[in-house]
Amino acid sequence: MVEQGELGPAQGPSLSRRVLMTGAIGAAFALLAERSEAQGGGAVDPAGNWLSPERRLVRRVTMGLSDDHVMQAAKLGYNGYLEWQLAYSKIDDSVSEKQVAKRYPRLSKGVTYLYNLEDDWITSEQLVNATLYRSIYSRRQLYQRMVEFWSDHFNTWRGKVPGALQSVHDRDVIRKHALGKFPDLARAVSSSPAMLLYLDNDPSDKAAPNQNYARELMELHTLGVNGGYTQDDVLEVAKCFTGWSFYWEEKNPNRGKYVFRPDYHDFGPKTVLGTSIPAGGGKTDADTVLKILVAHPSTAAFIARKMARWLLRYDPPVSIVNSVANVYMNTGGDIKSMIREILKQSNLMAAPAKYKRPLHMFVSLIRALKPKFQNFDHLRWGYLETVAQVPFDWPPPNGYPDAVDYWAGFILPRWRFSFDLAAGWVGGMQVDLKLVMGTASTSAQVADRIDSVMFGGEMLPQDKADLLAFLNAGQLTSWRKRAAIGLAAASPSFQWY
Repeated sequence: MVEQGELGPAQGPSLSRRVLMTGAIGAAFALLAERSEAQGGGAVDPAGNWLSPERRLVRRVTMGLSDDHVMQAAKLGYNGYLEWQLAYSKIDDSVSEKQVAKRYPRLSKGVTYLYNLEDDWITSEQLVNATLYRSIYSRRQLYQRMVEFWSDHFNTWRGKVPGALQSVHDRDVIRKHALGKFPDLARAVSSSPAMLLYLDNDPSDKAAPNQNYARELMELHTLGVNGGYTQDDVLEVAKCFTGWSFYWEEKNPNRGKYVFRPDYHDFGPKTVLGTSIPAGGGKTDADTVLKILVAHPSTAAFIARKMARWLLRYDPPVSIVNSVANVYMNTGGDIKSMIREILKQSNLMAAPAKYKRPLHMFVSLIRALKPKFQNFDHLRWGYLETVAQVPFDWPPPNGYPDAVDYWAGFILPRWRFSFDLAAGWVGGMQVDLKLVMGTASTSAQVADRIDSVMFGGEMLPQDKADLLAFLNAGQLTSWRKRAAIGLAAASPSFQWY
């Protein structure tokens, strides 16, 4: 059964009041504000201080540094660690998956069973919480990052799509193909009831073809907005997908499963991107469209650039995009091969840092501090709602932005979460100060310990100097140590990866 604590919003005093309740934490918070004002709101790229290729790779392919992944990377080396993460199915992840199965049992159920439950919102919440759990605790971190990437790329919104369809879409479409081949993923998405409902293809028929899915299929999923298609192509693709639907009837034993409805289909001839599709094709019309799109050079370039933005840098050079697109064309869209090309050591060492989205930042701090876990009530309702990044809760079809400009204005909630988690004010998660501090007893040792646990020993010198100055400014109590953890987590060093 799902834990009672993961069914609804947590209650508690206001975050702003609690952040300033304690003198040590209030002083650290004030220091951050003073530093930010002095910098004029600008940020320092910490990548120049990240000298270890292995630790830089861990930052980029995980949801946050953790001592076990840092040690594994040091043991295997740069390429060895990358290959270990790419071969995700060989990584023993049974500990986290057993917890997912125990805490969120609906996610293993069939779509018809789920669709016939009255309390569908519980299914939706279990999917959100399982996504958080895997992001934090799964050993298959690169896999989780690519699941997040494809969930945004093929976005479906939980406000429109019921949990029954969303959970099966996540399990049998996104997660199944996240590190497979792009054509297989795109084909699976095209017949997913979650997508057919979200983009209004389920009622589309020959009398009035709905163009929503056809347009997003080309603009967001494959070719890109400048990929060479026209409005005529949109209409023709829409005709090809008429009849692609799912069983929605309450009494139907196949409720929630894909179905092709011949009576809805336009059996006439079509032309897509200059390719003629003969009359009478039926369901195979859409199959032909998908073959055209996934093999198109514009798709290769579009996917290459978007993956390079996600894994490498916001402004991937044309040379890298072209090389990754060539890998796509030569391997039939093999995602692992594209990642290898993107994350060549020389590419990553030349790349600037990227800004953590709020969910990434919160998860990275949890991964570093390893708090005792009970539930995600407060994280989900008190923090992710505040920064507007609850998984599957982005209404437009383009997915949560991967852009520093979009997220840069959410700095205050990030600071608050940093101090609240360190102070023990995030319900359902308690940081063990002794575990974090180890044997550190002096201000210098505490600063070094925080640097090691949270930054892999690569904290920005100015941030570490501020941290040490704060630790030396008063008695080294447990509250000051906790406030120092919050200060470090809220520093510029920790906001980037």
